Amino acid sequence: MNSIPKHSLQRRRSAKRDAILKLLRSERLDHPTANDVYLAIRKTYPNISLGTVYRNLNDMSEDGSILKISSPHAPDRFDHTIEPHLHFVCSHCGNLCDLHLSSPIAYIKNALESEGFQIGKISITITGACPNCASEPSRKGKK
Repeated sequence: MNSIPKHSLQRRRSAKRDAILKLLRSERLDHPTANDVYLAIRKTYPNISLGTVYRNLNDMSEDGSILKISSPHAPDRFDHTIEPHLHFVCSHCGNLCDLHLSSPIAYIKNALESEGFQIGKISITITGACPNCASEPSRKGKK
């Protein structure tokens, strides 16, 4: 399970790339930004540059080793879980969490395929207020 997917070998492997992927899969960082990865990986590779981290994360996102989660008002985040799943982003605190609800994904996939679409990947991000922010008295009744 901790082996590197074959499709990620399309690009030149390096110790730094492998360390970044291992760090993402360690679950010490939950949906980290490139800067989060950079700060964590510097403990092992003190001379690594932020550009190297960005380049490796973007390469791994392009080859399907990881997911890139983009948000219009926040930095990109990265996810080691590549199986189809939903994400929820709190528009108040910025918390991002996985939602493992297969029914909506299966429904969307089946509906589109029945219309002749060929699905490459499904990425759905839902925004709103997380339970903590929704329960704050100042937010009650606000959407």
